[in-house]
Amino acid sequence: MVWGRMIRVGLGLVAAVAVAGAMGCNDQPEECTAPAEGDFTYLVDPQLSWPDSLTNIDRTIADATLTDIQDFSGAVDPRILYRFQATGYPRLDVFLGYVGSTLPIEIGETYTLRFEHTQQLSPPAMALTISDAQGIRFLGVNDWRPNTDTVLPKRFHVFATADNYGDLNGDGPLRVYFSSASCDPRVSNTDCYLEITNVRLDFTLGGMQVKLHNGEEGRLGSWIVHVHKAEKVVGKAACRDALLNQNGVSFYVERAGLR
Repeated sequence: MVWGRMIRVGLGLVAAVAVAGAMGCNDQPEECTAPAEGDFTYLVDPQLSWPDSLTNIDRTIADATLTDIQDFSGAVDPRILYRFQATGYPRLDVFLGYVGSTLPIEIGETYTLRFEHTQQLSPPAMALTISDAQGIRFLGVNDWRPNTDTVLPKRFHVFATADNYGDLNGDGPLRVYFSSASCDPRVSNTDCYLEITNVRLDFTLGGMQVKLHNGEEGRLGSWIVHVHKAEKVVGKAACRDALLNQNGVSFYVERAGLR
């Protein structure tokens, strides 16, 4: 069984385009007031590095067979557990932080998993790539910020090949950009934050483009793109919780037709 994507009611493939004139409660467009769904995060047990190591993780594990899925999405710390078996790993548990979606994988099937995780930034940036015999199935990313200059791309994001997130099965390199901000801060001048402002993420692939805000989903040819979080987040130095939640970009891309 493929576990389905569970997203907010009313957000589907058509949600890539905001309804013209839809306004929030403070005379801003709805996309400016919509809260983020959360961050794409995961934990791996056993750990992929020594507990006291600050070395960034870039680990690929081939021939990982999914043996079990356990749903803890209703817990205080909501997660989905994916248990794999692979050579050298009699048990490999991937705890996906639950923010309304699941992974497009099936019990009994075998995949290649690539874990990328920086341990020298706080909050950490991370990515998970899942591939099968046809190539990439899924790419989930939690990062600081994507490219900001479409003319001369800069590598602000952590996980990148040149100026992109890598080639998607021959369809071209995936590039992700912040658009120019047009929203007023959704949160401003609180005890922990200077501001939280919704922004737009522009995804390009092989000449195609889709533009998405918090919680929106769209298509790039044979790929589904979903944005969990697209925000400019500025925490106050005196507030640890805010400093640990400054990641402003969280999204996934998956091959269409898997669910």
